[in-house]
Amino acid sequence: MTVTDNAINAIPRFSRSWTDRIRFFDKSVTEVRAVTSADGVEPAGRDTGPGRAGRDTGAASDVPAVLVAAMAAAARAGRLAAGEPAGPEDAGSDQDGDQGGDQGVQARKRRIDGQATAAAESILRGFAERLVIVAGEGPGEQMPGAFVGQELGGDASSPRTWSGIFDYVDGTTLTALGLPGALSLGGLGEGLRSVPDLQAYAVLAPVSIAGRLDLGTPPEEHALDLIDAIGAECGVRRRGDLRVVTHSHDTGPFHQTLIRRLREGGVGDVVVPDPVIIEPPYVLARAGLVEPRVDTMIGVFGFPELMFACLILELIAPQFTFVFRPASLSGLRGESSTLAPLFDFEDDEVEQLAAVGLRPHEQFVGSHLVPAGTGRAAAMFSVTGSPLLRLDPPERHGDSVAVAGLLLERGRTTRLRITSDL
Repeated sequence: MTVTDNAINAIPRFSRSWTDRIRFFDKSVTEVRAVTSADGVEPAGRDTGPGRAGRDTGAASDVPAVLVAAMAAAARAGRLAAGEPAGPEDAGSDQDGDQGGDQGVQARKRRIDGQATAAAESILRGFAERLVIVAGEGPGEQMPGAFVGQELGGDASSPRTWSGIFDYVDGTTLTALGLPGALSLGGLGEGLRSVPDLQAYAVLAPVSIAGRLDLGTPPEEHALDLIDAIGAECGVRRRGDLRVVTHSHDTGPFHQTLIRRLREGGVGDVVVPDPVIIEPPYVLARAGLVEPRVDTMIGVFGFPELMFACLILELIAPQFTFVFRPASLSGLRGESSTLAPLFDFEDDEVEQLAAVGLRPHEQFVGSHLVPAGTGRAAAMFSVTGSPLLRLDPPERHGDSVAVAGLLLERGRTTRLRITSDL
């Protein structure tokens, strides 16, 4: 699948089958427009009906439909909860992941997360089978949201258990400030691993060389060597031709030295998202579905974000993975221009890692979190618009609102526009 033939760049058309499927879970929906494309499956523009949607179709067990309905509802509720956005001058130091900041923005963020969570969970509780959250942004951050171990779905005794990854508004600060980029994210699979409320230092690389990459030394020392190896494997021989995405400044100065080393080392384009990073568009760029291309990502990312990124790759670009090692959250309390403090763990963090089969000073690959063949679907809906994904922000027309999003299944992308009554 390439940039030119995938549904991300296509125009969705009215789909009766998709409308009926989504309305099963959300009666406020009045119309769904959809277009699907996939390598060797069906051309862009063909309707995707229940007979083509896969093994999980059929009323309350329709996995793609419940996921789309829930993420669309979360995006709609999150944007409406934001009301009139605060100005950027109100942001202060209050970016996603920071402490403190303007109380008005904090209150707005809590309202956004709370209403998005309520909207999504009201849909997910209508799912017929057992659903257990394995990665989320909920109570661990003292904000509303999905949390590890939470059970949704309708039948706790079901012989089939689905694993859920949810961040109902990824980019709450962006939403509160009226800035583009925020997305509602959700993914489902069977047998996905749980992750702790910590971080991971990670590098996006081809599976073919993942086992040869060594993350054991300080990132600032090995980053250029890793990037050279990744570039060579992907056929890009010159550093000056590489485009590398790293973390934004929202977690403080920790990435400053890494960013400087990359730039001074001759990397052609070092992307530092501002004010916060929303990872999925860059993962899709590495998969070749959106432009401009990305050759790799490197930095410390939240475990739920990494988990969702690994699910995306497992579904549509299994030739790529993330190589990662765990990183501490407590290290963010200090001040450093390097990532070193993020590898000093407190005892409770070591216990959290051990509980899910991770060790603090070892490295792993994405299949440890999302084993091959376990992913079923991932969805992302625009909360404030995503220029990289060509998704418009929610549009309100009288008593209705339309939200735009993407559904990723194995080897298949579907672009959707869902209109609902308020």
